[in-house]
Amino acid sequence: MNQLRTLDFVRTKIAVYPHTFADVLTETRYGDVILLEDDIYSPDGYKAFLNKTISIVEKYVGVVASDFESIESLFAVDKSNMQMLEQIIYASDGNMRRLVQLLDATLNECYKRCEGKERAVLADALAAIKNQARQMEQLYFGTDLDFLRTLTVVCKRRTAYRFMFPNKSPILLKYINKSSEYNIIKIKEVGTGRRGTTYWFDYSYCVYADIPTHYQFNSERIARSRSNVEGDWITTVTRITDELLDQANLPGKVDGSIYYVNAQKTFGFISDGSRDDYFFMTGNIIKSDRDAQLVCGRKVRFSPATFNNTVSAYEIELL
Repeated sequence: MNQLRTLDFVRTKIAVYPHTFADVLTETRYGDVILLEDDIYSPDGYKAFLNKTISIVEKYVGVVASDFESIESLFAVDKSNMQMLEQIIYASDGNMRRLVQLLDATLNECYKRCEGKERAVLADALAAIKNQARQMEQLYFGTDLDFLRTLTVVCKRRTAYRFMFPNKSPILLKYINKSSEYNIIKIKEVGTGRRGTTYWFDYSYCVYADIPTHYQFNSERIARSRSNVEGDWITTVTRITDELLDQANLPGKVDGSIYYVNAQKTFGFISDGSRDDYFFMTGNIIKSDRDAQLVCGRKVRFSPATFNNTVSAYEIELL
């Protein structure tokens, strides 16, 4: 077989779609590079992949359905609203095989909902995406699953799906060394020199675990639709430490925001929405967050305590 593949006069053609020669690739030989994944995170890359997605659906279905007209007759999309396909594309991570699996799973969800009497809608796509992430999560058990869920909680509270976790590459490896369809965590940028490696959660897992991925335009408010129509990708990279993981499992912590801080940044007060007099000193901030900016309005998470009729905040995380 190796001899056949390496002979310079043996050439092959690959048909991508069944029952048609319309999409035969140009002649290629062993060793030629064929991209199986695309960059969907740039505007041009996303647009190109969207066009590929529409073409795949129309060519596949058009072969077996004589009355098929266009993708709009199968999926609830149109030129002004491609949000359902947008979610499927993000969840595919630019992987064609994963894209086809998600398109098929979306139609299965549609059939379960209405027995195919209606077009597939956004809810069907989201159900397929979440089911895919659920299958990915089920590959882990015991302490591996506990670690994953704790890491998820920390990133979710800090409104970031990208993170750095210095000196934890051996632990994170088990979440990134499976096939591309089943990696819950991916490497965004390999660390060089003193700069650590940047990781990010798989998009389908973000949808499943409710980890924010988009901010509304010109705002730090979460874009719940996760659509480029409403907002942009969150670019924040949060830095994870063992201390933050420990804090995530502490019981009794509440959310609030800094209500007042003195000019010297040595003490202040926190509001939890019902009272504004949780006193704190900067020494009450956990070590991992002491270099973060201390300003009024910043969201925090803390452990409340009462001493001599004074309510105070301890174990403060700056979110």
